[in-house]
Amino acid sequence: MGCGSSSIPSSESGKEDNRYVSPSKDSQKLHAISSNNDDNNNNSCGTVVTTNAVFSDKNDDSQLSTARAVVDGGHSQGHGDIRMDYGDVYFEIFCKCKYGNASNNDVLQLTSIASNDDGSFSDSYYLARSFLGQLYLKGTKYTVLDVDKAREYSTECYAGLLKTAGKDKYKLCNLGFCYEHGFGVEKDEAEAFHLYTLAAANHYSYAYCLLGICYKNGIGTTKDLSKAIECFRLSGNLGYIPAWSNLGLCYENGIGVLKDLSEAVKMYTVAAEGGYAPAQNCLGLCFDNGYGTVGRDSVEAVKWYRKASEQGYAPAQVCILLLPTIYYYYLLLLSTIYYYA
Repeated sequence: MGCGSSSIPSSESGKEDNRYVSPSKDSQKLHAISSNNDDNNNNSCGTVVTTNAVFSDKNDDSQLSTARAVVDGGHSQGHGDIRMDYGDVYFEIFCKCKYGNASNNDVLQLTSIASNDDGSFSDSYYLARSFLGQLYLKGTKYTVLDVDKAREYSTECYAGLLKTAGKDKYKLCNLGFCYEHGFGVEKDEAEAFHLYTLAAANHYSYAYCLLGICYKNGIGTTKDLSKAIECFRLSGNLGYIPAWSNLGLCYENGIGVLKDLSEAVKMYTVAAEGGYAPAQNCLGLCFDNGYGTVGRDSVEAVKWYRKASEQGYAPAQVCILLLPTIYYYYLLLLSTIYYYA
């Protein structure tokens, strides 16, 4: 299996040829390219928030304020004043589920379409099903970790996505997910990387984050930590909150950047304020141990552990259990008073 292209698509460009060409090694695969494709999908920004921030290796407070404005302005989903289609809607629900702020109607809408309640195997059915598969693979407040369900949903939607992917960034990215994990098709990490690159070229924040993970771990391409950092920043800058948590992990552990615990706390804070449970737990650990903070702050630690725990995030629940019971409730009372002050 060869490595994928090492170039990062620019978030400022919309001129790339984003048509998906099925791999030549398997001539029996369905072709996703259509000569009738127009530029509608290419020009749609989906759930992207564009900002003027260009993040350097170390983000100053003004840049982080811009990032928080992205979080507050589009909240967890990263929305601007944009045209919405069903891909945008499903990605919005996908993000809400990841960030723990989805409504019952949101979850019902996605699961209903993915369950084929209307009896039609439409584009929306395959796309909704593929998003749901990704949620089950990672586990969320609304979709308990279930690898078998993830495989079931993703495997069934593979052929449908392949037929209709065209230049649709959501379908391209979700098709890449199928290739990366071998759901419905032989596992092909290089092809997954290629598809993520095409999706990212369409200004897709989530695809940039997946590219960052590929570069960080050498998935389908040559391992390149500096490019991983660049992709995470592009993703975060476009409004995808988990990318900030990934940056925090990189700064905490010196991955692709100089180790800097105070920078890690800043990155975690942006993601935690956006509702991302893993970042909330990491921020709690930082306050609990005085990593990158001005001393230990058990009140803040419990506050963030509690927020992550309420989303069903197991590591945060373990952190709370490790605290002495009386001490925990004392700190919980203090954090509640502090939180509502």
